[in-house]
Amino acid sequence: MFSYNIYPIYLLQNLPSFESHAELECIRKGVEMKNPLGCLLSLYLTPIGHSVPIVCSRGFDLIEILLQSYRMELVTHSLFFITPLFVGNLEALLSHEK
Repeated sequence: MFSYNIYPIYLLQNLPSFESHAELECIRKGVEMKNPLGCLLSLYLTPIGHSVPIVCSRGFDLIEILLQSYRMELVTHSLFFITPLFVGNLEALLSHEK
């Protein structure tokens, strides 16, 4: 049986990144080309959408690309999952310049 207190931490520590997984090359290229689907998948599948410092440094830029593409439903859906990360860490959100 899984311990629900430890299991999410294990999952977050083992999220694939562009540097460590060649399978994510097509998503990386989509982000470089400012493709909305590539940006959304990057937020969902990599640490960019799961870690407060990385969300602040790179994740908001991807959300901005979604906004510029008029993908409001995707922005709302991604913020639905990202916003709880800042509940205990409002200082990171307030200190971010964007």
